[in-house]
Amino acid sequence: MRFLTILICLFFLPGAFLEFSSTGLIFLQHTSLILTLLAGFFTGMVVWFVILRRWDWIGTFGHELSHALLCLVFLRRITGFRVTATRGGYVKYTGTFGGSFGDLMITLAPYYLPLWTILLMLANFWIPERYRAVYLISLGFTLAWQLFGNIKEFRENNASKSAGSDIRKSGFITAIVVVLLLNLLFYPAFFRILLPESSVFPDIFINVFKNSLTTWGNWVHIFL
Repeated sequence: MRFLTILICLFFLPGAFLEFSSTGLIFLQHTSLILTLLAGFFTGMVVWFVILRRWDWIGTFGHELSHALLCLVFLRRITGFRVTATRGGYVKYTGTFGGSFGDLMITLAPYYLPLWTILLMLANFWIPERYRAVYLISLGFTLAWQLFGNIKEFRENNASKSAGSDIRKSGFITAIVVVLLLNLLFYPAFFRILLPESSVFPDIFINVFKNSLTTWGNWVHIFL
């Protein structure tokens, strides 16, 4: 299962990277939008380094909530949810829907699912224009929290000697390629939701598939 997952992710990575790059370049042309978002991002970065990284329970709560949300997506029954101030937390569940793929997605959920950002994005089309700047700053804030919090968690989780840690359970290489791919898929969608002239689904996935197919085809042609 891990080997097949890695192969699938490697196939889609070129297309996801190209979609991320092209959408990012379009997004960068909207100066006011990007500057407001960056203001929130840098504010979130400062707040995280000064305050949030010392409040372990905040990061732990978001981490375990991401696990729990994916449990529901894969129709698992949550039997336990615990968050502590200094000793981490856990989510216990039962069920087998989705098999080993579902297990993997649940295990790695905190690393590819920017939960607070997604929750804010649900309100994107209903935010009055006079509150738009505050809304964008809030989005940037949550992105910084997600990024720096997950870098810290990923490093510490991988270094953990516990065989039950998320990264060790998933396998380091598997975790890297899955998290990288899903993040590269998230950000183009994020950019395009905020761009008023853009659509998101389903062409983003069609573009990723076509670009991946073309890229791998070109590489095969070059080497053969």
